[in-house]
Amino acid sequence: MITDNDQKQLLYKIYYFQEVMKSSYADANEAYEVLEKHEDDSKYYISLGYLAMSQQSFTEITVCVLEKWSGSLRNRKLLHGL
Repeated sequence: MITDNDQKQLLYKIYYFQEVMKSSYADANEAYEVLEKHEDDSKYYISLGYLAMSQQSFTEITVCVLEKWSGSLRNRKLLHGL
């Protein structure tokens, strides 16, 4: 039986996943915008910084999926409405 607490935990995980995904995308997007906006050579260092932050967020997403959610049958049931 799926409890309300299980549903709340799953919703929190989904919300966290969405926020980290948005952060990863925003950082990658900012890295490319820096390349377009700046003319000097420092734009490459700034862009690399944003790409590193994006990679860090992506790694956090991967950790969430592989470690915390991968084997949970309960979460699969909640996601598919079973």
